[in-house]
Amino acid sequence: MTFRELVVPSALEVLEIIGVEPVAPESGSTVQVLDLDGNEENSVRFSYDVVEGSIRIIGKSGGRVLIDLFREGAVFIRFRREGDNISIEADFETDSLGGTITLKVTPELQVTDKMLFI
Repeated sequence: MTFRELVVPSALEVLEIIGVEPVAPESGSTVQVLDLDGNEENSVRFSYDVVEGSIRIIGKSGGRVLIDLFREGAVFIRFRREGDNISIEADFETDSLGGTITLKVTPELQVTDKMLFI
């Protein structure tokens, strides 16, 4: 498989766009975590690993995990805020597949995933 670099905005740019700064869960980790909405009962966590080119989305409601999505092959991540609406788009590309996952955090959790042969 061909290696492709994952391009993401800086932590400061992410903070300026969506008001949340990515943090490493442990010292030396290449993973960056964003806790985007809610509390222990209702929450959305988006994480990404720039070195491994992967993302993970975990969404909880009422303390139950509604979605736990992990995907490798990420090449570009965009963060957007339009008024009170926050969304994240991650583009993916492998030797044979390409697509986009869109995570809408507010006003309510919504995930759209499109992956096609290229």
